[in-house]
Amino acid sequence: MSRNRYIIRALESTLDSESRWSPRLVSELEAARSDEEGREALEEMRAVLSKSRTRKDSPEL
Repeated sequence: MSRNRYIIRALESTLDSESRWSPRLVSELEAARSDEEGREALEEMRAVLSKSRTRKDSPEL
């Protein structure tokens, strides 16, 4: 395997492992959607995250 190919694989592996959401977080978010207060909190969180984004679109990979 070439050095460049090795570096690409290492970067892909790191990005993959760091971009996954934990199963617990996903289940907590799903549970929050079950009542009005949780839905309001999720909408507030979404608005804050959207406002703090520095890019308009996802980067082209």
